[in-house]
Amino acid sequence: MLRSPLGKHLLVALTVLSMVECAASQRAASPAASKQIVRLDRTHQIWIYRPQGRKGRRPLVLIGPAGSPLYSGMTLGSGDEPEHTPYVQAGCIVVSYDISGPVSQGDRNPFPAIREFMDSDMGIKDAQRALNYALRNIPEVDPHRVIAIGHSSAATLALQVTESDPRITACVAYAPVTDVPQRIGRVVSRIERSVPGFSAKVQQLSPATRAHRIHRPLFLFHANDDTNVPATEVRQFAAAVPKSKLVEVPTGGHYNSMLQQGMPAALKWLRSLGFMDK
Repeated sequence: MLRSPLGKHLLVALTVLSMVECAASQRAASPAASKQIVRLDRTHQIWIYRPQGRKGRRPLVLIGPAGSPLYSGMTLGSGDEPEHTPYVQAGCIVVSYDISGPVSQGDRNPFPAIREFMDSDMGIKDAQRALNYALRNIPEVDPHRVIAIGHSSAATLALQVTESDPRITACVAYAPVTDVPQRIGRVVSRIERSVPGFSAKVQQLSPATRAHRIHRPLFLFHANDDTNVPATEVRQFAAAVPKSKLVEVPTGGHYNSMLQQGMPAALKWLRSLGFMDK
């Protein structure tokens, strides 16, 4: 979900300092899974979930935190876990990651954070960094089954990563914003004055601008009573991607529909294509 109303709550993040990787902690995520927190540097961490009792190479789910207003980043929080555990229970390794340029409510100068977000290519580089770590350090990962997944703003990022990185083999996007300039248009000019190049970057990396670059299977999901993201926007994007499958449901809203209807449908689709074990 998009946690911040557009045009409000522009805040600041610490600048990335070091590139030191260290395992910070490990604890049980569920009786059948383990969770490890890896700190990549002072301001970036990834969460790694591993299913227990599974043999052989496992699919990798790459997922960012939802809630970005699409002009600044997000850090992981406990509220993100419901979007992670179903994939672990399905036998996947899940890697979730912080998005550069997070903000804190009340900051009077949000522009350093926004610049950091822009310099990360709106989070694409953060996703690629997490993927690099997984492929290098998690031997159980199957590099032929790497799935970018997300909800709302994180679904926007999942599409952007799929358009940018050929290592992504499938994508699942629940209620994505696909036309970012249209969504945040009322704040772009204000940001551009302090962060030159922001407007061009937003246009360049908007999923709708580069829909033609998606050549992998794509699952799109939307509830028709979603008042956050218009159904027509998701339908138009689906029409622009030949390998897409669009599932629409009449009710459920922006968030609950994803948990209750979208995830089961996506898991079924992924299994049917061999991206997850049956």
